[in-house]
Amino acid sequence: VPAAEPTVFAVSASTGALLWSTVVDTTPVAKISGAATVDGNVVYVGVSSNDEGNANCCSFRGKVVALDERFPV
Repeated sequence: VPAAEPTVFAVSASTGALLWSTVVDTTPVAKISGAATVDGNVVYVGVSSNDEGNANCCSFRGKVVALDERFPV
């Protein structure tokens, strides 16, 4: 089931159990459109916009979010 907001999920590689999840943006047009990258204990996730073609087009700026995999926000 897709999340309503752009959400990062961490699962156990051995059991598939959910370890944590966190919403990375609350803007209605925000979306995650690529894979996360892990470096050490940091998970990097790109957040982009899905506002092309709507009345409020182009009001969102993309970003990269860095999450500590041990202590997500």
